[in-house]
Amino acid sequence: MNRLLFSIIFLFLCLLSFSQGSDKNTVPKPGTQLNETINYFKDNGTAATYPFPNNAFTLFYRFNNVKGIADNYDSVYAVVNHVYRLNRYFGPRRKPSRLTCAIFVKQVDAEAIAIKNKINAWSAAIGDSLVKTNRAGFNFNRPWHILFVTDTVLKPGSILSAGKVSIVSAEGQLLETSPIKTFKFNGKKGSVKGKLLTEHQGKKVPVPNVLVSLFRIGVQSPDSAVTDAYGDFELEVPDQNSEYNIVVKTPNKDLDNIILATQSGQEISRLEKTKGGFEYKLIPVELVKLTELDVQEDISLVFQKFGKSKDTDLKVTENILYALGQYKIEEEAKPVLNKVIAILKDNPKVKLDVISHTDAQGIDKDNQVLSEKRSKSVVDYFISKGIQANRLKAIGKGEMEIRNRCINDVDCSDMEHEYNRRTEFKFTKT
Repeated sequence: MNRLLFSIIFLFLCLLSFSQGSDKNTVPKPGTQLNETINYFKDNGTAATYPFPNNAFTLFYRFNNVKGIADNYDSVYAVVNHVYRLNRYFGPRRKPSRLTCAIFVKQVDAEAIAIKNKINAWSAAIGDSLVKTNRAGFNFNRPWHILFVTDTVLKPGSILSAGKVSIVSAEGQLLETSPIKTFKFNGKKGSVKGKLLTEHQGKKVPVPNVLVSLFRIGVQSPDSAVTDAYGDFELEVPDQNSEYNIVVKTPNKDLDNIILATQSGQEISRLEKTKGGFEYKLIPVELVKLTELDVQEDISLVFQKFGKSKDTDLKVTENILYALGQYKIEEEAKPVLNKVIAILKDNPKVKLDVISHTDAQGIDKDNQVLSEKRSKSVVDYFISKGIQANRLKAIGKGEMEIRNRCINDVDCSDMEHEYNRRTEFKFTKT
């Protein structure tokens, strides 16, 4: 009897373990090829279907879960900011794109419609509240395509069981999925993400609405795209080890120069003018920079090399993230800061300047004050961890050292502005 009872318990535990393992495999991950049709209802109660793939680059936002636990204004605010950051996909571009929001409801009634109206009203208000939404060429307040979903029994691998925010390619590949707070999508890894600028009357401005093609040398079928309002484009790179030419065709005869840059505004080179437009052969190091595969070396390793050298100063740039207009140290920033603390504790004769920079958006004086407060917050954090105050110095430079074209009153993408927002750590041997 005991043996039979033991066998039954053992079989139950095996089945439970298998079931739990199966559940883990039902959640789609980046790289998953989606092939599903979501059944949903429209405002008027009419049944409809939403397929993946659907030939549109899609940001998919799940407002609540099957138990009805819903997001709020702050959640929508964060998602809308992600939409803006990805404006090269959701602004005017050659390929179609969609903003899709799924809402689990018991039925399509007045309460469900009220939720939809609230989401779109919040999105519009958030857009109007941000100065950056006034930039030309980006319809920031586009409404969400709302799916009212009543079926709470999810299919295995359904996007409805993925993270709160997902990016799906036009071909149905899940490119990114995560909670709202940790969501970060910067385009397909390994694709060329560039910007075209032209110098006119002493200013560098984007070159919009021109055809850019990436030719793999020896192959006659290029990938092509049309630049957006900020001159940005993205092209597929089938082989990182091949050589490529960038070709730009434009009917504008007055356009006499084109500068190739990263989407953050770091200039790569000037293109050569040809009969049909402009052309440039990418060298390997430039291809790596444009495909964003040149990973920044860890600050600890950089300092190790500095420690063994005869150099007396070392400046390392890091992107310490803060909430908009704030200077409080976020949890996401602490791993980098803790590495700096370890360096200082291991090297007691080294002093450190913390130098904070902002972009050029907003009022100059306010940015200066904000940068000073951010540097002081970092120094205060170091002191709280046991670093002596006389070894530290907080410096705020506001928008005095802009690294690209994005000075006051220049219309720039968020990625260009982000390149200017940075924290520098200057180590000095004494």
